[in-house]
Amino acid sequence: MDRVMSSYLAWWLNHPQSQAKLIRDVARGTYIPFISKGELDAFLVALPALAVQARESIASARSGLPPARNTSP
Repeated sequence: MDRVMSSYLAWWLNHPQSQAKLIRDVARGTYIPFISKGELDAFLVALPALAVQARESIASARSGLPPARNTSP
């Protein structure tokens, strides 16, 4: 199993591109979309090296904005 920093995972899941993909491909419900634990477990997350995860997490924390991405979630 690959390692993931919790701050990177939080950033990735909250990134607008990831949110759009989750809503488009996985979420159910009309008023309040939800995702089951099983569906979330099966959702693939782009997982770069730990150094890249740290850089993305730090950059987003400083700016409050999602950093530019060259890969889509």
